[in-house]
Amino acid sequence: MKERATGDRGWLVGQSGLLALALALRLALVLAGGQDYWADEMRYNVSREAAYSIADGRMGDGLAYLFSGADHLGFKIVGVVPAMAERWWGWPTWTAAAFFSLFSVASLWLVGRLARAAGGSEREAFFAVLFGAAACSLFYYTRHFLPYDVALCFCLAALHASLRFPGASGSVAAGVLSGVGFACYNGYWIAGALILPAHVLAGGSIRRAASRALLAGGGLLAPLALLVIVGRLVGSDLIESYREFSRSINQGDFGQGYVLVWEYLIEAEGNLLIACILLSAAGLLLTRGMPSFRRGLVWLGGAAALFLVLVLLSDVTRTFVIYGRIARLVVPCLCLSAAWGLEATLKAGRKSAAAGAIVAGIGVTAGLLHQQAPLLQVFPTDFNRLATNLIQEAQPGGMPFLRILNADPLRSVRPSVVSTPHQVLLQRSHPLQFRPYLYEGYNSEQRAVLTETDISMRLVSLPLRVSEGTAATGMPSGGIRVTLVFPRGAAGASEPLLTAGQPGAANFLYVRYLGGDQIQFGFDAWGHAAALGEPVQVDLDVPHEIVLFTGAQMPQETAEGLPAGAADRLKQLVMVNLDGHPAFSFQTPMNLPGSDQFFLGMNLAGGSTTGTDFSGELIEVERLGIRELANLLTEWVPGVTNRTFGRPPSPSPEWEGYPGPFRLGIRVPEQVPGGAEPIVVSGVNGGADFVFIQYLEDNRIVLGIDHWGAGGPLSAPISLPEDRVLDLIISMGSLLPPPTSSALALEPGLESLRFRTIVVVDGRVVLDHAVASHPSLPDNIQVGINQAGGTTTGERFSGEITLLAPVDSTRMAQLLGQAAEPSRTRDAGMP
Repeated sequence: MKERATGDRGWLVGQSGLLALALALRLALVLAGGQDYWADEMRYNVSREAAYSIADGRMGDGLAYLFSGADHLGFKIVGVVPAMAERWWGWPTWTAAAFFSLFSVASLWLVGRLARAAGGSEREAFFAVLFGAAACSLFYYTRHFLPYDVALCFCLAALHASLRFPGASGSVAAGVLSGVGFACYNGYWIAGALILPAHVLAGGSIRRAASRALLAGGGLLAPLALLVIVGRLVGSDLIESYREFSRSINQGDFGQGYVLVWEYLIEAEGNLLIACILLSAAGLLLTRGMPSFRRGLVWLGGAAALFLVLVLLSDVTRTFVIYGRIARLVVPCLCLSAAWGLEATLKAGRKSAAAGAIVAGIGVTAGLLHQQAPLLQVFPTDFNRLATNLIQEAQPGGMPFLRILNADPLRSVRPSVVSTPHQVLLQRSHPLQFRPYLYEGYNSEQRAVLTETDISMRLVSLPLRVSEGTAATGMPSGGIRVTLVFPRGAAGASEPLLTAGQPGAANFLYVRYLGGDQIQFGFDAWGHAAALGEPVQVDLDVPHEIVLFTGAQMPQETAEGLPAGAADRLKQLVMVNLDGHPAFSFQTPMNLPGSDQFFLGMNLAGGSTTGTDFSGELIEVERLGIRELANLLTEWVPGVTNRTFGRPPSPSPEWEGYPGPFRLGIRVPEQVPGGAEPIVVSGVNGGADFVFIQYLEDNRIVLGIDHWGAGGPLSAPISLPEDRVLDLIISMGSLLPPPTSSALALEPGLESLRFRTIVVVDGRVVLDHAVASHPSLPDNIQVGINQAGGTTTGERFSGEITLLAPVDSTRMAQLLGQAAEPSRTRDAGMP
């Protein structure tokens, strides 16, 4: 007994060493960056908003924001802990990911305790921890603000409670921990759906099984009921919110679960998976007829049950799309069965022991080597910074036209291509070239595109053809003629054509894809005005010749040969000519960049107007001189600019792409359709906020607010002026940057707008509603388009957007003053 205790202590020390190594690797992964790459990471922003409100003494506002949606609510509650550390002690953002990584390490510890709870030795527990520490699928999520590791930890704790404590306390604990795991990540309901029935059936007698079912069921419902009750108290219907959220999770493939699970596991684990299967098979052969045989069946049965249920839900009922984060639930069971199999081979004799040790060594070594890939990953934000530094180190005006390819998350699966001869100046692997990422919402066709195409992130230089008498370097005075092919499958996206300037003081000339064969050209001068032109029909399969010109390309002195005053007019002109015909024009003051700050098909200035790069094909680029451009302009007559739809501009880089309160000019259509149309929509399906217009008779309208799941008020009827143009100011909490943004320090009192939606029409407040907006990324804030779905409004605003600009300091002060007053329309009629 004494020798066994001494041996156990040795294996326990070994487990502690493995856990310390696993923690060190996870901290290295966190420090390597990559946070905020996935859209789902924005849920941590909810934790921040709540923590900052609570820390400032606004407990009600913090709880209202925290409970505004049921999606992974437990994770958002847990996230308040690191968010408080950020708020009180100024800890850097990455420390939140380090905090969440502790749950990953705790999961590894629980894997070892599960081996012991099922009757294994401390040596077998050591092996289980070893295989878990080598599993890449239990490793690479820890760099992100994602709920999967937190939820997995609670699910494993539930399983441990069900095995370790066979009495009433174990049943209650298993139920409570399963409920918390589900609340942290709703997709892990399947774990509780297997753990609790297995716990009940293991009770033996019908009476004991019934008792376990009652206690475990009560434990499961207790935390969920508590969350629902608190949600009700702060005005949120979490049950309806979860229903809406569950209907929105449909990215990926139905009907392929039987192969997708194993595809993912092979990509994520490689030879470690093969080692686990071989060792499990060895355990079955070597322990047949022995007491330990049942233990192996428990782990293999758990893995098989998870697999069969996933296949049933995906392939038979077609109600549940399988992602990599779901498929990895099988991995802890495989680690436990492999540890059991290795223990059996070590006891079976020298030859078996040697074979088992070799297989285990190869598997673990391969697994740890497999973890190099996520450790070495470079993410788009970091690549863009590297590219920017490289460009800035070059001699001003001495570089050719440049492009950055694929330096974005590629969620729309549109890799950039370049067919012309070019020089690669900088290249890094794209995160999606780490293949396990391809199983997070991408379907089989999308995976094929991302696998067969070179999606590496690249900074490349393009050849440049120069018209006679035009300089080859420096500011592209006069204009640019580009031959290009527009991409397919880009509906809803905006991509840069010509960007000039630096963050906070840039101009963006871009193209927006409307779906089918329609596009729009648009322009945004940071801090000035933004516009979108009329839809244009194009053939997406053939090259097009476009001429791009902005007033920022005019030399400051009057160009020789131009009529008097023409140069001044040109300095405020934006023009796009498509295949010899005018396609877009706009008159506005704009930013004046330096001669080395013009980039074709590339956005290094940030903001949310466009993506990072143009994903179509650039065939040829030519600079046009002022005289040649002037000749083109004499044949081109600008029409009336119709400014329709888009994203409101961000005031400065500190706003991190968020617009904050903004001015919006609208022209209400003459032929007024029935129903309601969107003015501003933020968020996603199941978690969005709407400001909309509803049409009445007698030349009148009302404006309304809808917070998904709770509704909102309508304004009093508004009579339209003769020109039907209204000047609006819109302020919503979802328009503000995260609490960590330096913009909040630049604009004192801005936080007071976070829990209000205010609509001002022609200087008069018509709506002021106390509501915590659903969280939104900048890309999910749209003017005139209902991208979030729902039934509150139609798909588009049928009128015109005549102005889209940040709120000036005077109007901002008026808004902040308004926010300091009690909400005046909270009890207005509901739509």
